[in-house]
Amino acid sequence: MPELSRSSRSWAARVAAVLLFGTSTATADVAPAPPARGVVTLRLENDTFAGLDYWYSHGHELAAVVPVVRRRGRVLHFRLAIGRALYTPRNIHFREPPPRDLPFAAQLRVDAGALLDDVRTTFLLRARFGVVGRAAGGEATQDGIHAMLGVRRPEGWIHQLPDQRAGGLAVATAWHPRLELDGLALVPVGLLRVEAGAMEGRATAGIGLALVHAARAESFLDPELVTTPCRGACAAAFVGVTAAGVWRDLVAEASDAASPPDITRRPWHVALRAGFLLGGPRAAVRFVHVLESRRFDTATRVHPRIHRWGSLELQLPFGG
Repeated sequence: MPELSRSSRSWAARVAAVLLFGTSTATADVAPAPPARGVVTLRLENDTFAGLDYWYSHGHELAAVVPVVRRRGRVLHFRLAIGRALYTPRNIHFREPPPRDLPFAAQLRVDAGALLDDVRTTFLLRARFGVVGRAAGGEATQDGIHAMLGVRRPEGWIHQLPDQRAGGLAVATAWHPRLELDGLALVPVGLLRVEAGAMEGRATAGIGLALVHAARAESFLDPELVTTPCRGACAAAFVGVTAAGVWRDLVAEASDAASPPDITRRPWHVALRAGFLLGGPRAAVRFVHVLESRRFDTATRVHPRIHRWGSLELQLPFGG
C-alpha cells in the first residue's frame, strides 16, 4: 500500500481531531483570542422578505455588546437590548377576530445579560423584562410600516391580547470548533437553549454548518449570540436546523384574550435556517432566511404547515 505524503497525513490528522475532539490540532494552540471590541447590532425581521404578512409578522431589536473582562483567551461581555415583536392572524383585514387563527399580539422587551465567549464556545445568560398588549405599541408599529409601504392598514388590532407581563430567563450555549482550510474555515455549530417565562417556555437544540472567512457562525442559529465583530474583510455562508419542545406560548394560547380562538398550541417547532454574512472592520451585514413549522393546530387544518420570514442585521463594531 503506498505511503501517505506528509501533507496528506497532516490533513488526515486535522480531520480526525475535529471529529474526535471538536477542534483542529492545527489551531488548538495558536488560535487567536476573540478581539476585545464591542458591537452594536440592529436587527430587522419581517415576513415581507418572504412575500408574506401574517403570524410572526415583524420584529426589530437594537442591542449593544460590551466586553468587560478578558482572561486566558476568554471574554466576558455585557449585553443590553430593546426590541419588539408582532404577531397577527393569516388575514389581517378582518375587523372581528378570526375563530381559528392566531390573535393579534405585540411584545415590547428589554434584555440584560452576559455572554462568555472564546474561539470554540459561547455561553449566554439573559434576563428579559417585557409586556404584551397595547402598551407594547404593536398597532402603531404595523400601521407605520404599512403606511411606509403604501399598503392597506390592518383592521384587527382592536382585539389584540390585553396588557400582561411577558418577561423571562434564557440560558444558551453553542459549540463552534473550526477546521482551517487555507484561508477559510469549516465550522460545525451546535446549540442548546432553554427559555422560560410568561411569554414562552421552550427547550431548543440545533446543528448547523458554516463556511467562513474571518467571521463567526454561532449567531446564525441564535441571534443573541453575536459577540465578536469582524477585524477585517469577513464572509460566511450557513445552513442549519433547530428543533424546540414547547410548554408555554402566550400568543398561541391566546392568554387572557376576551374571546380565545379555537386553536391548540403545538408542543414542538422545527426551523430550517440558511444565510450569509459580508463585512469589514467598520460594519457587517447578515441575512438569514427561516422556514418554521406553524406554532398552533386547528380542528380543520386549513392553514399552511410552514411559515417563513427573513432576518436582516447590521453589525457596527466599536472600541479595540
